[in-house]
Amino acid sequence: MAVARRPDAGSLCDSWLLSLNAMVSRTPLMPAITVDPCTFALFGALGDLALRKLFPALYQLDRAGLLHADTRILALARDPGDEGGHLAFIDEHLRRHVPARE
Repeated sequence: MAVARRPDAGSLCDSWLLSLNAMVSRTPLMPAITVDPCTFALFGALGDLALRKLFPALYQLDRAGLLHADTRILALARDPGDEGGHLAFIDEHLRRHVPARE
């Protein structure tokens, strides 16, 4: 079955795409942003959500330069233990959940 097309349909679409491409080329993909230092309090820092999603996201933000150098992450958990053991546990999960290319 053949579909009837208006003769000007292609030209309208083409001109719309050209104007869209021109607009995108003038707009920077990511504008420069300034970030203030802050303290990020993470409750449940040894939980599944923090280990699988939040710490990897914070790591990637830091790698992209989107966290201020003076930003502090306060990781709070109910599990008693020493700081070194908790940091090693978080590091182990970061290595597991962050792709190797990053």
